Amino acid sequence: HLASPHKALGLIRNRKRIGVDLLNLNASRREEESLEVRRRIDQAGGPFILAGDFNTPDDSQIFHQAWKGLRDAFGTAGFGFGTTYAKNHTWIRIDHILSTPDWRCTECWEGPDIGSGHRPVFAQLER
Repeated sequence: HLASPHKALGLIRNRKRIGVDLLNLNASRREEESLEVRRRIDQAGGPFILAGDFNTPDDSQIFHQAWKGLRDAFGTAGFGFGTTYAKNHTWIRIDHILSTPDWRCTECWEGPDIGSGHRPVFAQLER
């Protein structure tokens, strides 16, 4: 679970300049966390699957920089928007299942609302 931008976004909603500053700090923190996780995964080597709340959409610069070369299950085999976070008038895909090219995703879908802001993500992966 990477750093959450909720507090900063809430402040921006109330038109407070500090929210913008906090959002920029949060983006830097998420970038550092993502790159550190990637560094550790690369050190460990071997085929792997990484899943979780990245608090980062797949079209962000942070996502592309940190997870380049990995397969995004939903991007490969999902359909539609793949909304994994639906709360406070926000509908976005920030939860991901990533894998090394050793894995092939044949199916990926988001589950139903289970009472959390996040919806589960499921994928069928084959090696």
